[in-house]
Amino acid sequence: MSVGHGGQILLSQPAFELARDLLPAELRLRDLGEHREAARATACCRYLFVCSLQDERDGLKYAAEGLALAQKLGASELAVETVAMQGMLAMGLGDAAEAERFANEALSLAQTSGSDTSMPLILLGEIARIEGKLEKARDYNLASLELFERHGRAKSASNRLNLGAIELELGNLDAAAGWLSETLEIVYPKQHYPHVASALVAIAVLALKRNQPTRAATLWGAAGKMRDDRRIPVQVGDRPFEAWVERQLQALPAAEQAAAQTGRSMNLEAVVEMAREICAGARGLTSAGAPAARGERPSGE
Repeated sequence: MSVGHGGQILLSQPAFELARDLLPAELRLRDLGEHREAARATACCRYLFVCSLQDERDGLKYAAEGLALAQKLGASELAVETVAMQGMLAMGLGDAAEAERFANEALSLAQTSGSDTSMPLILLGEIARIEGKLEKARDYNLASLELFERHGRAKSASNRLNLGAIELELGNLDAAAGWLSETLEIVYPKQHYPHVASALVAIAVLALKRNQPTRAATLWGAAGKMRDDRRIPVQVGDRPFEAWVERQLQALPAAEQAAAQTGRSMNLEAVVEMAREICAGARGLTSAGAPAARGERPSGE
């Protein structure tokens, strides 16, 4: 037995035979017996995702193998995902042109095969955001979000987090607060700490823009501690954004900068509650409410 991506448990056939009568009725198992190449292709693609967060060059070594296996098996969805992941790796290496080439290749492959286009679209949105094309980035993320949820998947935290950051950069604070509040309510109960940390940083920006520097520094410190403890790297699309936040906080008086240390020692539940209050306050609400209508640009400050 071994553990797969996303908490999947992989069983050998002998282990399955021994455990067959003990398994709950609602448990779903997929026999990979004749499809070990599919399992290998999936593993390659999943490993590319890990590499996109940590070691992009190492990931490139597995990209060609994963894509070749997916194409050999006629697994179009997996092929699209693998090409999109190659784009993320290229983006991590600072090659925006190559990243965009992969993103467009993945989008074309998805459209030709009738596969889901949400992943290529979110990658194109990340590229547009890095290039400063914020309204284009918003359009890509809205399209990706609609497709993602139309297919009956769980709510997409990544799209919401991206949209919150984009609206912040556009100065649309009410819309940003809505998206970031939704993000937090999706990822915090699931303990998805990379997204929790990114959401806290974005909400720290919201606090800065609402003239709440002490709270901003507190959230920044809490997010930094979470990343340090869990070895969570800053994702590529967030690096320029977070560099800006750090510069803003470093310009604060020493007393307010000290709040970052307070954030590092706070209980996470208290930190999240502070983030919720900032989002609610930014919209003039007493509790979290719905974000501005999708695709509409509300007034800024």
